[in-house]
Amino acid sequence: MKARRFLAVLSVVAAAGVMPVVTAGPAQADPFDCVEYLKDQGYRVGPRVTQACGYNRVANNWKCVGQLSLLITNTRHISTACNKALGD
Repeated sequence: MKARRFLAVLSVVAAAGVMPVVTAGPAQADPFDCVEYLKDQGYRVGPRVTQACGYNRVANNWKCVGQLSLLITNTRHISTACNKALGD
């Protein structure tokens, strides 16, 4: 079970690292979009999620993905949320 979760997180981290390069968005990162997306998906957003979304202010998508992976199990939602924080 842990191996499956690790592989899922690893694949999201890899995809999240490649997607911003492939779909280069605007220079401004907006953690608000990340937080709002997760709220729209039905997640209860607290300080840990807000902090994870905020890591993208310094374009650190890997850290956003890693932190959200500790809180959320849906890898597609994690990847989309972190990419939204980058402005994609």
